[in-house]
Amino acid sequence: MKVSKKFNLNIRINFILVLIFIYTLSNGQNLVPNSSFEVYTGCPAALDFNKNAIPPWYCPSFRSAAYGNACITNSCCGVPLNLFGHSYQLAKSGNAYATMEFITNYGQNQRDYIQTKLLDSLNKGRCYYIEFNVSLVTGAQYPVNNIALHVSDTSIWSINGRAISVNPQIISFGNPIINDSINWIKVGGVYVAKGGEKYITIGNFKDDAHTDTLKYLGFQGGDYYVDDVSVIPLDSMQLKADAGRDTTIVKGDSVWIGSRLCGLTNVVWYDASNNVIDTGAPGLWVKPTNNTFYVIEQ
Repeated sequence: MKVSKKFNLNIRINFILVLIFIYTLSNGQNLVPNSSFEVYTGCPAALDFNKNAIPPWYCPSFRSAAYGNACITNSCCGVPLNLFGHSYQLAKSGNAYATMEFITNYGQNQRDYIQTKLLDSLNKGRCYYIEFNVSLVTGAQYPVNNIALHVSDTSIWSINGRAISVNPQIISFGNPIINDSINWIKVGGVYVAKGGEKYITIGNFKDDAHTDTLKYLGFQGGDYYVDDVSVIPLDSMQLKADAGRDTTIVKGDSVWIGSRLCGLTNVVWYDASNNVIDTGAPGLWVKPTNNTFYVIEQ
C-alpha cells in the first residue's frame, strides 16, 4: 500500500514553522530493555552507567556516561536541572535520560558509549525500525555529527576510552551536525538484519579528525542527552510517509523537506506538477521560487 504526504511551502518575508503529523509507532514489541532508562537500582546523589545502576545498560569503556533522573536532588544529575544547575532539559518521556560526550573538549579521541543486550536476537532478512533521541546539552562547546547507533552480534568495547572503529548502521541521513538544545531530535532508520545480532551501542564511532563540529562558547565538550531507544520489527508497526514541516521561507532560501531516516529507500518525491524530482531519499533540499507544494510517496 502506498502512503503519501504533502509538504506545503509558501514564499514570505518571515520564516515560520508549523509542525504537521509525521509518523507514529504502533504497538510493535520494542526489543530494547529499559528503553528510556526509567528502571534503576537506587537513587544516590549521582549515578553512572558503570555501576550496574541502570540495568541492563552499561558503558563498554572505563569512561562513563552520566545518568539523570528526577529522583536525584543533587543539581549535578537531576531532571530537568543538571550539570550543577547549568543545563535544563525535560526527559523525552518519563523522568530519566543518559548524558554522553560524543566528543571531548580536550581531544585525544575520547568517547562515551552506552550499550545493552537486546531482549531477543534479530532474525536474518527481517527489517527493524531503530531509533533513539538526542538533545544538545545547554552549554555544550562542540555540537557534532556522527551521532549513531551500532548493531552487533557480540558486545564491542572501547580501548582506553577512545573511539570504537566500526561502521554504525543507524545515523541521520546526510549525517548533519545536531545543534538543537531545546527539542529532542530523532536519529533513526530501517535496518535489515544479518541474523543473530544481540547488542546495540550508541556513540560517535569516528575519530576527531573525521568528526565535524561547531564551536560554541560552552563549558562542556560535545555533550548530549539521550532518551527513548527503540528496536522494533518493521512488520509489527506502521511507518508513515513523512513530508516534514509546512514551512514559510524568504524567496531565494533553500529548505530541507522530509525526514532524515537512514535505510528508507522506497520513496518517490513529486513537485506540484506531479513530476518526479527525486527517488530513494527520505528527504532533500529544495529552493522554490514561488508558492508550491511537494509530495512524498512511500
